[in-house]
Amino acid sequence: MSQKWIAVARALFGQKESKGELDNKAIVEMFRLIESPQDKDDEDPWCAAFVGACLELSGFKSTRSASARSYLKFGRKLGKPEPGCIVVLWREKRDGVKGHVGFYAGETAETLELLGGNQNNSVSLKSYPKSQLLGYRWPNVRLPGPAYSP
Repeated sequence: MSQKWIAVARALFGQKESKGELDNKAIVEMFRLIESPQDKDDEDPWCAAFVGACLELSGFKSTRSASARSYLKFGRKLGKPEPGCIVVLWREKRDGVKGHVGFYAGETAETLELLGGNQNNSVSLKSYPKSQLLGYRWPNVRLPGPAYSP
């Protein structure tokens, strides 16, 4: 995967929530990068903040939302996955408000492997049932100015 946002995601691999009162500053910074309006900490759901921070740091506009499902209307819709694309999943109920978002890293016959944040409280690879899929998306709006290079 050669997309710039994947290079950023890999540079963050292994970041995890801190136990107790202290927060992992890298996770808190993810919320700042997406311009999240509330004070957030590493105990808040942060999968969308991770995806957004990776996009923003690589020079692409994100949804700038802490909601995973905000990525359902983001960028260009894909009919099938491409390496590094954004994958949006439902959580608890298909027609509910909760979800999960990460970057496509592979699949088996029954699962999708995502590189994502807040997966077992860390940036990691994790498999999810394909039955939870809501959509695949591709970033299409570049930000002005230089991007971060990990």
